[in-house]
Amino acid sequence: MTDAKAFALIEADKRGRAGTHAQSEKKKTTGNQAYASQKAVRAEKAYKRQGPLLNLRIWKHSHGGRSFENEKERERYKQRRVITLSKKTGKGQALAFKEEMLPGDFVYLCHQNRVQLLGQVTSDLQKASAKWPERKYRIIKDCAPDSNFAGPQKKWTPNFNSTCALVPSDELPQFERRILVPFFGLRLRDLQAQALEEPITPDEYDALASLPSREYAENRRKLVLHKRREGVLVRNRKLVADAKKHFKTKHGKLFCEGCEFDFQMRYGIRGLDFIEAHHSTPIAHIKAGTKLKVTDLNMVCANCHRMLHRAPWITVRQLKREMLGRMAAPSPFQGATNARR
Repeated sequence: MTDAKAFALIEADKRGRAGTHAQSEKKKTTGNQAYASQKAVRAEKAYKRQGPLLNLRIWKHSHGGRSFENEKERERYKQRRVITLSKKTGKGQALAFKEEMLPGDFVYLCHQNRVQLLGQVTSDLQKASAKWPERKYRIIKDCAPDSNFAGPQKKWTPNFNSTCALVPSDELPQFERRILVPFFGLRLRDLQAQALEEPITPDEYDALASLPSREYAENRRKLVLHKRREGVLVRNRKLVADAKKHFKTKHGKLFCEGCEFDFQMRYGIRGLDFIEAHHSTPIAHIKAGTKLKVTDLNMVCANCHRMLHRAPWITVRQLKREMLGRMAAPSPFQGATNARR
């Protein structure tokens, strides 16, 4: 065999091996991508199987732009545990911050493309009429310095030009994969556990305390979930304001539909336009995305509101009928008083 033929055979063998290696690498890459894709699909299916137990709400909030170029200014807000934005912030973001963000919601704070911390909103809107309204929060976890985000753009990612954005519920698995795990080492289920720490009132605690210990945790969870879901649906200020306006136009004043208590008549100017809003339909029967009307809310005082939420569920009309029935019936103490005479 000549040297030329031997050289040609060697080169052909090299090309063959290179081709085989390239095909192997291609299969390996394709396999890895397929595995990653399947893993993501499994994670999203697992999330859907869990169900919206808490209607988990997570916000992106940015202290960016010219107003927060100074690191000392950003640190000052962090020390105060306050997030803020200009009331002139456009694209509905200022309105979302003022009316849609709720105590108990989660928020991750960023500056430009850097992720800074994960927190939980702890207050209603403060300084509502100021140029820079505020909300307080507690820190769940700080982020390592220089934690730059390098992923695709979404409205809720640091590299998108937005100040305040709610992560859509169907994109929460993506948020977990791109923000929550890599920057904070947490998962959605960890936030669900945190969300259960929402406070309950003393009388609600007393009612729960009377239950057997094994039933306490489950019933407390159900109570918190109910309160949180009701808060998300009812605390839309525009809806409540419109419902009050509708009721006042119809009746000339605001009063409790259950016991007819009039806050203004009892407390004067302090009670002007004060009333609570109650769903005429049980929260559990309201599907996600349902658009509520002003007629879906009843105007009630705090006492009647609590009575309406005691099991079994009754309507305002049924509660009023029960109270009228008790007023018509003789008092159980009347007989005892007559007997002593």
